[in-house]
Amino acid sequence: MKEPLLDAIEELGFTRNEAKVYLFLLRFGRARALKIAEKTGVSSSKVYDVLQRLKSKGVVGELEVEGVKVFTALPPAFLLDYIRNMKKELDVKEKLIEKYLPQFEKVQKEEKLNASVHIGKKGFEVSIQVAYSKCQR
Repeated sequence: MKEPLLDAIEELGFTRNEAKVYLFLLRFGRARALKIAEKTGVSSSKVYDVLQRLKSKGVVGELEVEGVKVFTALPPAFLLDYIRNMKKELDVKEKLIEKYLPQFEKVQKEEKLNASVHIGKKGFEVSIQVAYSKCQR
């Protein structure tokens, strides 16, 4: 059965397991990791990693209730914060590329200059001179 909300969360860059866990916590509130694993089909060996990634994305919280760790989905508006943070990171990366783009282009142009076409008898002589000079390096 296709589930539009699950697909939408994946479209935001979440893995399928992250989407399952987040949606489960949104629907059912707080839960222990074992219950999350049982109800979502995410293996118990992976559920802690999934929860950790969701916490690092800022969409899941962790608290201790009577000495037991439980997890809860943060409000859906935090998904928007997650996307805004991704956008900020991309803006920083874009500025970095813009800063170094001329240097990258210069490297590319220098590479292109290493190939040349020589035509005719004079071109043949130039090719021999270039090859000879490269052999002496």
